[in-house]
Amino acid sequence: MPLSSGKSKSAFKHNVEVEIAAGKPQKQAVAIAYSKQRGDVDIDCADDSELEVELGEAIEAGEQEAKHQKKALAALDRSPRLAMDRGARSRDINGWLHVKDCRISKANVCPYMGKEIPDSEALGLKPDEVYYLYRDAGALKAAAASFERAPLMMVHVAVTADQPNKMSIIGAISNVRWQAPYLVADLTVWDGAGIEAIESERQAELSPGYHYRAEMNAGVNEGEPFQGRMLDIVANHLAIVDTGRTGPDVMVNDSALILGKS
Repeated sequence: MPLSSGKSKSAFKHNVEVEIAAGKPQKQAVAIAYSKQRGDVDIDCADDSELEVELGEAIEAGEQEAKHQKKALAALDRSPRLAMDRGARSRDINGWLHVKDCRISKANVCPYMGKEIPDSEALGLKPDEVYYLYRDAGALKAAAASFERAPLMMVHVAVTADQPNKMSIIGAISNVRWQAPYLVADLTVWDGAGIEAIESERQAELSPGYHYRAEMNAGVNEGEPFQGRMLDIVANHLAIVDTGRTGPDVMVNDSALILGKS
């Protein structure tokens, strides 16, 4: 969805929501929206105080979405940094890369546009409005078996028997298990471009693709309010990405050096 032009509060907030829905961290989304607003007005005539007020309002509105990322980063900062141990990676005689103990998904609250949510019309959701959904811990735990041997993809694209999208498959995942609040798995990467993307840390975060049923019952998870739950989760694939929606703590193991980036 394109960004809105103009210096109105509605345009600013719309742009923040668009960037968050695209997977940007909350601070980056606000910065992009602020930059867009600055570029659309005559700086000599702009009311800086008004822009600062709008920026403050947008940050306040996005705080709930950012909490899970802040908590995750804080937890990792207190960890023994085992994720940086290169011993978790190995190459076999074929040159394939094996990476152990990767967090592939997390039971947490994330933002989604209404049109991204299955059966949104039947649920009465507005297509361009942001809704916060909780990836239910029980449903994610139950989904572990469906992720076993799922394809590892270079990009987010659904795969089926009729449309396998073979050119985007770079490997597979295995040994999937629940380690609350994460699903953890081992990766095997047999494609050279995929191996390079991971080892260069250009695409070090992980983002699962899956089917689910949305149940729009509001609640709170660890202090974060949500408007609905993701239930009946069934895996389709796992993609390596530069910035995942779930947060920087869901990444290819021992790529924790990217934590300094936001």
